[in-house]
Order: sequence, then C-alpha cells, then structure tokens
Amino acid sequence: MTVGTMRRSGVFCIFCLLYVIIASGGLTAYEAAASPHALAAGAPPVPDELPLPSVPSVLRTPADRAAYIIDHFWDAMDFGDTLRSRDKDFMELNFVNFISLYPIVRKSPEILAAASKKLVMASEIDGKAFGLLAETAEKYLYEPNSPMHDEDFYIYFLDAFMDSPHADAVSRGRFSHQRSIALKNRPGTVAADFSYVTADGHASTLHGTPVEGEYLLLMFYDPACGHCKETLSIMRDDPAFADGGIKVLAVVEGDGASRGSAADGFPRSWTVAYDAGDIGAGGLYVFRAMPSLYLLDRDKKVILKDVPLQRLYRFLAG
Repeated sequence: MTVGTMRRSGVFCIFCLLYVIIASGGLTAYEAAASPHALAAGAPPVPDELPLPSVPSVLRTPADRAAYIIDHFWDAMDFGDTLRSRDKDFMELNFVNFISLYPIVRKSPEILAAASKKLVMASEIDGKAFGLLAETAEKYLYEPNSPMHDEDFYIYFLDAFMDSPHADAVSRGRFSHQRSIALKNRPGTVAADFSYVTADGHASTLHGTPVEGEYLLLMFYDPACGHCKETLSIMRDDPAFADGGIKVLAVVEGDGASRGSAADGFPRSWTVAYDAGDIGAGGLYVFRAMPSLYLLDRDKKVILKDVPLQRLYRFLAG
C-alpha cells in the first residue's frame, strides 16, 4: 500500500486494527512481526514497515498495551541508517502507524509527551532525519485537512522540537508560533468570545448566543472560497443542519458587498453574522483553511476545533 493510498483510505482502518490487536490480550509471533497494513491485506509484512513490538502478557488493558507499543515502537529503527531515516515514504508510513496509537492513550499525556520526546531525540543523530520528522509531524498533525489532524498531539512534538539542538532560531520561531496557534481554543476550553452583527442588524456575542439543543456549530465562512461553497452545499442538504436540529452560527468574512450576497445562500434556521471587529483585531481565532468549523457544547466549550466536515460527521454519528 502506498503512502498516498494509506492517507486517503487506510488511516482509520489502521487505528481499528491496532486497537483489536492491543485489546486481544496477546500477540502471536506473526502479529508481533507484522504491520497493521500487512495484517489488513492478509499479506506478509512489508519490509519497509517497522515490526510491532511484542507486548508482555502481563499487560492486559488496551491502554497499557498501547502505551507499551508506543514506548517501544521505534526500537527497531536505527536513525543512523539514512537510507531509512531520510526516506520520506518510509518515515510517513511508520509515523502514521505510530500516531494511530495515540488516541488510545489520550488520557495519559505524560506517556504521549515522553514518547514524542523519545522519537525526536532519536532523530537528532542526523540533522536531515530530524528535519524530515518535523515536516512529517506538521503534515499529519497540524495541517487542517489531514485525516489525522490533532493539535493536542502536535504540541507534544513542538515542545520536543523546540528543545532540540537541531532547531535553529528560525525553526524555533516557527515552532513557537505554531504552538501559540494550537493553544487557542483547545478542546475542553471555553471558546473565545467575540461580538457579531447578524444579517438583520442584531448585535450579539458568541457567549450570548442561545443554544436550545446539545451543540452549537460555529462556522467561519469566506464567500470567495470555493471549498466553503461546497461545504455549505452539503450542509444545506442535510436536515440535521438545514432544519435547525443543530444550531449553526455562520460568521461570514469579507467586505460588505460580498457579505450581503453571501447571506442569501444560508438556510433560514441558521444565524448568519459578521465579525464586529473582535476576531481579526484580537487574534482570537486563526484561520489556516476555510471554512473553519468548531463544534461547541451549549456552554460554548470547544468539543472539536477547526475540523473537516467529514470528521464532524463521524463525531455526530457516534
């Protein structure tokens, strides 16, 4: 399986398969040597994938077994072997396998921080390997359209990258800037409040927006963005959004002319609003891609931050 194919269709299958292996309470000799891709395809292990470490039988819970695999995932990797450590496809493939385990241990940040640090330190044996790892972590965990996008996980790597002797002043500045963005409106925190004016001239704030149901979907929308129009078209045809089942606050970006015409395309049940100046001037939200979707609970606490529509649907489907 190529890395491209893996990114398009295999990421969540990898996670499910790893979970089954971990939860089973034991690994056969074949399972311990095989990658999740090889197991899924029913084929022999792929030579360019690192073998899963054999988990001690005394570790029984999925979280404990996952933590062990995370800690020992890279044991078979020699970062001094530059044919591997500088190979983009090899590193991406194994990084995805590695990160697929992180959600199982999400509630143990000390384990994830240590594992991320351990991997970064191992890569420091070679400057180019370190650079490729930084590039790969950013691509899969920080890019908003990545199927594995998770800024909480990326923060663990950013902390390790900034502490590395291979990070020059420019790199540290970049890592620091990314970290400041990742810390804004994190899941579990209350979303930053801002003022807005609705299409009919009513002034309000995010925190003052009434929510009768369980969720509030905050959507930042640019009328000039083609992907925004595609997303709006999908949501407009979905009764859960179009009929008011989920409260939607759509904040439209752009000048006055584009705002006025854009408001006509939204479902009547939505609250269509325009930034009163707080968002841009205060740097409260950072938009790296549009549309930008935030799922909040009725108390305006962030559940999902800046997620693709597909991930939003997966969450709502349970």
